[in-house]
Amino acid sequence: MKIQYDDRDFRGTVGSDVKRTMTIRGIEQAKRMRVNNILVWCGLFLVNFATFPSLYNVIVLGGVVPPATLTGGVMLGLFFYLAYSVRMKLWAYAVGETIGIMSNGTLLILALSI
Repeated sequence: MKIQYDDRDFRGTVGSDVKRTMTIRGIEQAKRMRVNNILVWCGLFLVNFATFPSLYNVIVLGGVVPPATLTGGVMLGLFFYLAYSVRMKLWAYAVGETIGIMSNGTLLILALSI
């Protein structure tokens, strides 16, 4: 992971303090990234697994299919999020969006076939 520093990060530091400041900032950024990754994976888990009960209810139990406008709208939004995550190289998001697109795509096909 390459860390970029801004000149504002080193205001008031001189000499050997710059290296110490760079080390501290690097550690802080690494901790923030770790927390961000944990939050992403928790969100990915919760959002995608919220769709699975509906999918199970429709496919296995023969329940009521959600309206095509709902599943189609969610799927369209997921495509936009997927495009953004691929452009920004946020691969955890891309995995989550792909799972969501597949789940909502299945529900959309079932909604349109009725």
